[in-house]
Amino acid sequence: MIIVCLRYWGGYFRYPSDVAKWAAIMRSVAEAGWSPYLVSARRPDDPLITKQILETGARMLYMPRARGNFDARCIWRVYRLCKRLNCDIIHCDNIHTSPLIGAALSGVPVRVWSKLSMNPAYESMREPTLRERAAISTRISCGLATKVLPISNAVKNELMDLGIPSSKLRVLPNSAEIEEINPGIRKLIRTELGYTDDEVVFTTVGHAVPVKGWDILLKAFARTVHECPKARLQYVGNITDDHEREHYQLLIKSIAEWGIAGQVRFVGHQAHIHKALFASDVFVLPSRSEGNSGALLEAMTCGLPCVATKVGYAPDIIQNGVNGFLVERGSEDELSKAMIGLADDRILRSRVAIAVQAQKKYAPTFSEYGDQLVDIYRELLRSQRQLHSRSQAAL
Repeated sequence: MIIVCLRYWGGYFRYPSDVAKWAAIMRSVAEAGWSPYLVSARRPDDPLITKQILETGARMLYMPRARGNFDARCIWRVYRLCKRLNCDIIHCDNIHTSPLIGAALSGVPVRVWSKLSMNPAYESMREPTLRERAAISTRISCGLATKVLPISNAVKNELMDLGIPSSKLRVLPNSAEIEEINPGIRKLIRTELGYTDDEVVFTTVGHAVPVKGWDILLKAFARTVHECPKARLQYVGNITDDHEREHYQLLIKSIAEWGIAGQVRFVGHQAHIHKALFASDVFVLPSRSEGNSGALLEAMTCGLPCVATKVGYAPDIIQNGVNGFLVERGSEDELSKAMIGLADDRILRSRVAIAVQAQKKYAPTFSEYGDQLVDIYRELLRSQRQLHSRSQAAL
């Protein structure tokens, strides 16, 4: 019997660099002898982007993104798709309630949900509304899922606070490809990007939206560069989409007002962030909220000293003052203090970098992550079959 595994993803591929992790997951499923499918919101502009996925033997399907948590059309589309494929496993990511309802109605035995982020109130640093406390969609998704995979202990704790039993939860962190910094390559890249040896480059990766905390970082950096004139700030990530332009313009206005345009650089989206990381002395995660920052994992696997807010997976992998620094989210005072300390003290940066590199492994590789998922699917299939056998025997 062929096991059909359907990964329901609410996004779509924009860049070739988006594909590697998904290709590894599909490859692991195919190597298990199963039939993998990946559902995306739309076809990429360049069809060659998905070539790496198709080469694994997976099939790409395209389905409009659900409009809200209870989209009848999405429920119906997923129901029909699961029936047609005789689906055994469905795994949902950021779009979850509607497809999980459709999958449950169609009788899919194994239904998995990866919870990738905290609730909206936490992200915007405000008190939750009554509706957000009720968290109806989240509770329904947890009830329908055979297993929920929170991306960090912080996300798991949020679900447990809603009364979700820990037995239904299993933390599965992000994956990251490991690439150590070569000193020779580092020097070449810094020269190429126009950084001198004595400049201290702080880098963050994300995009220009409030939840990523780029405004907090800019305020902290303004204090840092005042104390340490050789400090430089590099923003890596998109700034051009409609939902990003307003925040980006606010940053540009502040940069002009504070007279630090020569010390701040926006490099936009990068197909591979390792180049930006190799040029850096310190990585900063200033986010107001994260499920599990892939950029932080990549920075640490590259051996960079990191300053991060106490969000998502950061407290799980950073020992404050040992292999990095943790600061309260939203606190420009704590962030600037940590940044000034690192900018001012080359020996401190070196000591923290050595501690980061000593651990080496902060996340599974893409392939290891795919294999872990297959192990989870296999265990859930076995449990569901045992339940089915007992039910049949009882009849």
